[in-house]
Amino acid sequence: MRQAKQLLALLTLVAGSYGLSPLWSSAASANDILSGQWAWQATCERGSFHGVMEFVQKGDTFTGRFMETNFWDKGTISNGVLRGKNISFDRTYGLIEQHLSADLFDSNRKLSGPYNSPMFGQCTLRGHKVSGAAVAR
Repeated sequence: MRQAKQLLALLTLVAGSYGLSPLWSSAASANDILSGQWAWQATCERGSFHGVMEFVQKGDTFTGRFMETNFWDKGTISNGVLRGKNISFDRTYGLIEQHLSADLFDSNRKLSGPYNSPMFGQCTLRGHKVSGAAVAR
C-alpha cells in the first residue's frame, strides 16, 4: 500500500511538471489564489461604488465578470495577469473600458489598488474574497 501511495505521489508530480491536470484534481488547484467571488468597493473623490466580481484563474492569467448586483456592478474581466502579489485586468462595460491593478495581501484574500476615473476622480479599489472556486461557465 505504501508503494502505491508513493507511486501516486510521483505520478502527480510528473503530471504537474508537464502542465497536465490529473483526473482527480479539483476545479481549483493549490496555486489558484484568485478563482471565486470577491466583494469589491471603489472609493473615489466623487462617489463610492460596490459589488461582487468573479475571477476564473488559469495559471498566471484570469478572466471573469462583474455579478450585476447593482447599476455599477457590471462588465467583463479580460487580460487578467497575476504577477507575484499583483493583479491587473481590463474591465469592459458598455463603451467604458478600465485598466485596473491591485496588490494582494492578508494571505491573498484581500486586494487594494489606486486608479484614476475620468468621471469620478482618483479612486481606490478594495476587495476581499467571499467564496472559493468560481463556477465554470
